[in-house]
Amino acid sequence: MAGWTGEVVIASPSLMSDSWSLPYNLEQHWVVDSTRIRQELGYGEPVLLAEALSAYH
Repeated sequence: MAGWTGEVVIASPSLMSDSWSLPYNLEQHWVVDSTRIRQELGYGEPVLLAEALSAYH
């Protein structure tokens, strides 16, 4: 986390200043699949998800 103590919040677009709006749509819908790297390179998670997340609770 590099010592960052900020906070990420989700704000309704109606609360945002007009100066923050862009003249184009940056919305993206992504689907990610890591099957290939796992099969070809034998990649696997070094730590189980539950174990990794437990460090933040």
